[in-house]
Amino acid sequence: MKLIHKNNFFSVYCQVFTVIGLFGTVADILSHHEINFSQFNLLAIAAASFIGVLILSQSYRFESLSPLKMMLLGYGGAVFCVLFMIWFTGIFKPVNPGGYKDALITFSVPYLGGSFFYMRRLKREIERENRDIRLIKRLSGGQEP
Repeated sequence: MKLIHKNNFFSVYCQVFTVIGLFGTVADILSHHEINFSQFNLLAIAAASFIGVLILSQSYRFESLSPLKMMLLGYGGAVFCVLFMIWFTGIFKPVNPGGYKDALITFSVPYLGGSFFYMRRLKREIERENRDIRLIKRLSGGQEP
């Protein structure tokens, strides 16, 4: 039995790369007792990615809303969290002029692209499950909706 195959190879690669990259960064920070710009940037990207994925993973809680409202609400919550994170780290190190704008742009583009991809995939999955339910009902002699 193969655990890694053509359908999940890229996903497994991304997971392994992320774990190794973050572990190496944290180990380097701990061994040198300081954090440089590249390490801070990598950890900030990891935190922003975590926020984005966490927000998208909770989209099922807002199924009663239209997909556009759900997307805008999720985006607003994610942007708030990312900007709060920037503000909080600004307590320890000053934020560059235009840093909030840069963070907003560099977060928004991948988040909106990823959420569009996620919503399209979710819609296809729901349509596939609905087809399966209709087929099961038809085969079992039940009434089709």
